Amino acid sequence: MPMRTLSLLLVVAAALLPACTRGQAHAPPTVNPEPVEGPTVAEPVPAVELELISELANRYVRADAPGEVLARIRINSPASVEGERPRANVGLVIDTSASMRGDAIVQARQAALTMLDTLRDGDVLSVVAFGSTPEVLVPATVLDAEVRPGIQASIETMKAWGTTDLAGGLQAGIQQVGRYPQAEQINRIVLLSDGVPNEQGQVVGAAQQARSLAMPITTLGLGLEYHEDLLGKVAQLSGGGFHFVEEPAAVATVFQDEVLRIDRLAARNPILTLTPGPGVEIVDVPGMGVGRSGRSTTVGLPDLVEGASHQIIVRLSVTEHRDGATVELLDGVLDYVDARLQTNQQGRTFVAAEATADRDAFEQGANLEVALAATRATTAAATLQVVSLARSGHVKAARAKLDQTVARAKALSKDNPDTELARLIDDLVELRPNLPGLAPPPPPKVTHRDKGKSKQDRRQPQGMGSASSGGQPQPQPAPVALSDEGNRSVKASHARAYQMLNGG
Repeated sequence: MPMRTLSLLLVVAAALLPACTRGQAHAPPTVNPEPVEGPTVAEPVPAVELELISELANRYVRADAPGEVLARIRINSPASVEGERPRANVGLVIDTSASMRGDAIVQARQAALTMLDTLRDGDVLSVVAFGSTPEVLVPATVLDAEVRPGIQASIETMKAWGTTDLAGGLQAGIQQVGRYPQAEQINRIVLLSDGVPNEQGQVVGAAQQARSLAMPITTLGLGLEYHEDLLGKVAQLSGGGFHFVEEPAAVATVFQDEVLRIDRLAARNPILTLTPGPGVEIVDVPGMGVGRSGRSTTVGLPDLVEGASHQIIVRLSVTEHRDGATVELLDGVLDYVDARLQTNQQGRTFVAAEATADRDAFEQGANLEVALAATRATTAAATLQVVSLARSGHVKAARAKLDQTVARAKALSKDNPDTELARLIDDLVELRPNLPGLAPPPPPKVTHRDKGKSKQDRRQPQGMGSASSGGQPQPQPAPVALSDEGNRSVKASHARAYQMLNGG
């Protein structure tokens, strides 16, 4: 190395050495270099895993004869899920018919404004009002600070007028939510009605269409005059929730709760496919809307929020098996969409039992908890069926179903008291005298003399038929009017039964 270069290095090295004090050299301090921050790598969000638990009302089946088996499948969602929820696309469909005059329409406007305030910027909101015809007050709009005042002004124009075109309103709501057909979002329709629609047939079809488009409909029955059977079916068929709201002031709270449910959503569009084993048939899934595909049964379930649990009762018929044989009863496959990751997920369960000819062993194999859960479910399902039969005019069949259900439920609860089952039994007992009031009025009787008349000429005062051959009017059975207390009892019984089967 050249002498000049070596001298330069020594000078630089000396400058870097620490100074000396009174001839005592200090060791150089240890210096920890500052960490260099690289790009942050986000931890992957884990997929939502739903827990499936299968249990039997008896772990044995009889080996000496065909029989029936009750199975319970519980679906549990995790207490919390990670990640931000995707965009919400909410369509409000609000009954603004003449029956909503007064406090009801004021509170409906306030509830819609509450929904507007509760949704986040970036969410989508649409508002459809329906009286005699549907009116799109707010087309589907992505929310931000700029558009909110205009939406508020449109909502405040809502007024009560006309009849109740619920089918048209619901179709318009589906169309508005469908204007943003993105898979990576949470679609929801919230339907509020206080009365009986002009035409019911198309309403059920709209609910089925909404399910196929992954647009659950949450229905709110307001007051004491709405059609509880119809609104309950719309919610169940579409995979949404159902609420009985007696006081208009409570509507805003329910709307707010719906947004909170969206924020806490864990799994969307869950569908359970049940396939029976050899020699096994699915008899019933009480209270659930089902579809059939070969030997398999599909059950559409409501969306699940964090920490929620949903149970399904399955009634199975089993053929005779040899003593000691393992009976393969049921396969269950749950398909759902992770609400955060927007990915398709799947869970599985399997149910089996042992055939026994030992009657003592069979008695000891009973699971009372599952048996009670099955009885509660069948009783709640019967309550909905009784209301539906009466609403269709089949009051006699409704009474027979009610009496049969009460007798069976009382027989089980006699030795095994259960608070929830007792409440359902009381609801049915209270429902019985109100059944005639749910039936629609009979159509006017048409005689041979009326057949040649025009529709205008055939019209008679309500409760009276056409003139007989003697010229005297023939009385028709007058519809039974329900008191407010009777209406309240029917609505409350129906709502409790629905909640037990489907949740909110």
